[in-house]
Amino acid sequence: MEYGTAIKVAENATLRWSSSKIFNDPFDVPLDILDGFDFESVNQAFLTRLIKLLKNPDELDLSQFGDDFGTFFHLLKCGEQSSRERLIECILSSPQAFTGHIGEGLFDEIRNAWKCMYSEKRILCLSKVWNSAAMWHHYAKGHNGCVFEFACNEENDSAWLAAEPVKYIDGDLQINTADGFVDALLEGGAAGIAKQIHDEYTYTKTLDWKYEEEYRVSTFKRPQDTGDYTDYEFAEEDLSAVIMGEKMEPEARSRVVDLISSKYPHTVIWVAYKEGGRHLKKRLHC
Repeated sequence: MEYGTAIKVAENATLRWSSSKIFNDPFDVPLDILDGFDFESVNQAFLTRLIKLLKNPDELDLSQFGDDFGTFFHLLKCGEQSSRERLIECILSSPQAFTGHIGEGLFDEIRNAWKCMYSEKRILCLSKVWNSAAMWHHYAKGHNGCVFEFACNEENDSAWLAAEPVKYIDGDLQINTADGFVDALLEGGAAGIAKQIHDEYTYTKTLDWKYEEEYRVSTFKRPQDTGDYTDYEFAEEDLSAVIMGEKMEPEARSRVVDLISSKYPHTVIWVAYKEGGRHLKKRLHC
């Protein structure tokens, strides 16, 4: 973080949890989802999966289905083969009877629910690494800021205990594919789709960002919160270390040291430096 931000964080013992509306990547946790979805391909994937399960009842793992479909498949698995064959004939002759619930109306409901959730979400972005030169340049104003390191403290119920690693992929989200959408539908119904959308859009990014090795904690704003971010307090014991940037001005460095030493006496203070002209290392501040 930049020097000015570091001072505010240390003085207030708060971290900023942001709405994705103000993220620096416009494709990260987007507002508009499932655009251009091919309903026909989803319907076909659903019917194909249903027929396959009917033809191979011994392969049915009932634990993978949610309440919406679990009872249905349990009855099919325990029923007569002739009953399953008749159902397959019905599917082939009247497919619309089995896919009528999958259409524009369902997708509109999903999009509207996401938009309501979107404005309420608050995300804390963390990183596994401290020595990425690119992140120092981008987030710490060219090595003039600081890195704050936090400990996962169970006694304080630290928020970062719930942090999830971001997955970096080269391709589309699974929920944006016909098979992936059907998987989520079968596993959890509407609730399963909502959870899959939340998890994939929140914790997945493109390979361009892999160097950040990011972790995220996602929650929702409090009723009294306004705007696009919320500053939540952290326990002072959770701040385990501060790493000051190599190019930080002496005056700024002195202020950080004085503030951290007085308010967070247990926190270790480091100074970043370059070794061999390329690699970032750190040494204890004396």
